[in-house]
Amino acid sequence: MEGQAGQPDELSLLTPRRAADALGCSVNTVYRLVAQGELKTVDIAPAASKRPKARIRRGDLEAFINARAQGTAS
Repeated sequence: MEGQAGQPDELSLLTPRRAADALGCSVNTVYRLVAQGELKTVDIAPAASKRPKARIRRGDLEAFINARAQGTAS
């Protein structure tokens, strides 16, 4: 399956807003998950930028979801 610009989905980058939409939560929850180290991000800001520009790999989001799903399986 391919995402944006012909990239495989696992390489597609999502904004925190898109990740929040996919998880059904708020953007603040996504940032909290990132701060707690539960969800990985990629900083796409230029090296000289003083502000990070976080993106989440689709594959990392799927891994997070799968880890949570495995914890609730009965």
